[in-house]
Amino acid sequence: YSFISEIARGEFSTIVKGIQKSSDAVVVAKIFEVTEENEEDIVAEFDNFKTLRHERIPALFAAYKPLNVPIAIFIMEKLQGADVLTYFSSPK
Repeated sequence: YSFISEIARGEFSTIVKGIQKSSDAVVVAKIFEVTEENEEDIVAEFDNFKTLRHERIPALFAAYKPLNVPIAIFIMEKLQGADVLTYFSSPK
Protein backbone atom coordinates (compact mmCIF):
# COMPACT_ATOMS: atom_id res chain seq x y z
CA TYR A 1 0.00 0.00 0.00
CA SER A 2 1.04 3.55 -0.62
CA PHE A 3 -0.53 6.15 1.66
CA ILE A 4 -1.40 9.50 0.10
CA SER A 5 -2.99 11.80 2.65
CA GLU A 6 -4.57 12.03 6.06
CA ILE A 7 -8.36 12.17 5.97
CA ALA A 8 -9.16 12.45 9.68
CA ARG A 9 -7.57 12.15 13.09
CA GLY A 10 -9.38 11.05 16.23
CA GLU A 11 -8.48 10.35 19.82
CA PHE A 12 -7.60 6.70 19.13
CA SER A 13 -6.79 6.46 15.42
CA THR A 14 -5.81 8.22 12.22
CA ILE A 15 -7.58 7.64 8.89
CA VAL A 16 -5.47 7.90 5.74
CA LYS A 17 -6.25 7.53 2.05
CA GLY A 18 -4.08 5.12 0.11
CA ILE A 19 -3.58 3.08 -3.02
CA GLN A 20 -3.24 -0.68 -3.15
CA LYS A 21 -0.12 -1.06 -5.30
CA SER A 22 -1.11 -4.37 -6.90
CA SER A 23 -4.48 -3.14 -8.22
CA ASP A 24 -4.32 0.68 -8.06
CA ALA A 25 -7.54 0.54 -5.99
CA VAL A 26 -8.21 3.47 -3.66
CA VAL A 27 -8.42 2.30 -0.04
CA VAL A 28 -8.62 3.79 3.43
CA ALA A 29 -6.34 2.76 6.28
CA LYS A 30 -7.37 3.20 9.89
CA ILE A 31 -4.20 3.25 11.97
CA PHE A 32 -4.40 2.69 15.72
CA GLU A 33 -1.74 3.21 18.35
CA VAL A 34 -2.12 0.03 20.44
CA THR A 35 -1.88 0.33 24.22
CA GLU A 36 -2.79 -2.03 27.04
CA GLU A 37 -5.87 0.13 27.65
CA ASN A 38 -7.26 0.02 24.10
CA GLU A 39 -6.07 -3.32 22.67
CA GLU A 40 -9.29 -5.11 23.64
CA ASP A 41 -11.38 -2.34 22.01
CA ILE A 42 -9.37 -2.62 18.78
CA VAL A 43 -9.94 -6.38 18.66
CA ALA A 44 -13.68 -5.80 19.25
CA GLU A 45 -13.80 -3.26 16.41
CA PHE A 46 -12.00 -5.73 14.16
CA ASP A 47 -14.53 -8.45 15.04
CA ASN A 48 -17.40 -6.06 14.26
CA PHE A 49 -16.00 -4.98 10.89
CA LYS A 50 -15.53 -8.64 9.89
CA THR A 51 -19.28 -9.27 10.19
CA LEU A 52 -20.91 -5.97 9.12
CA ARG A 53 -22.29 -5.64 5.61
CA HIS A 54 -23.97 -2.37 4.60
CA GLU A 55 -23.59 0.00 1.68
CA ARG A 56 -22.57 2.85 4.01
CA ILE A 57 -20.13 0.84 6.15
CA PRO A 58 -16.74 0.20 4.52
CA ALA A 59 -15.76 -3.42 3.91
CA LEU A 60 -12.67 -4.57 5.79
CA PHE A 61 -10.13 -5.86 3.24
CA ALA A 62 -7.22 -6.65 5.59
CA ALA A 63 -5.89 -6.05 9.09
CA TYR A 64 -2.29 -5.96 10.26
CA LYS A 65 -0.56 -5.86 13.63
CA PRO A 66 3.19 -5.76 13.01
CA LEU A 67 5.44 -7.53 15.50
CA ASN A 68 7.30 -5.30 17.96
CA VAL A 69 5.47 -2.15 16.79
CA PRO A 70 2.55 -0.81 18.89
CA ILE A 71 0.18 -0.18 15.98
CA ALA A 72 -2.70 -1.94 14.24
CA ILE A 73 -3.89 -1.14 10.73
CA PHE A 74 -7.27 -1.83 9.15
CA ILE A 75 -7.35 -1.60 5.34
CA MET A 76 -10.89 -0.76 4.24
CA GLU A 77 -12.96 0.12 1.24
CA LYS A 78 -13.07 3.82 0.30
CA LEU A 79 -16.74 4.77 0.28
CA GLN A 80 -18.19 7.50 -1.91
CA GLY A 81 -20.55 9.99 -0.28
CA ALA A 82 -21.54 10.16 3.38
CA ASP A 83 -20.52 7.58 5.95
CA VAL A 84 -23.15 5.79 8.01
CA LEU A 85 -22.99 8.20 10.98
CA THR A 86 -23.40 11.27 8.75
CA TYR A 87 -26.19 9.52 6.83
CA PHE A 88 -28.19 8.69 9.98
CA SER A 89 -27.68 12.11 11.58
CA SER A 90 -28.69 14.16 8.53
CA PRO A 91 -32.22 15.63 8.44
CA LYS A 92 -34.63 13.77 6.21
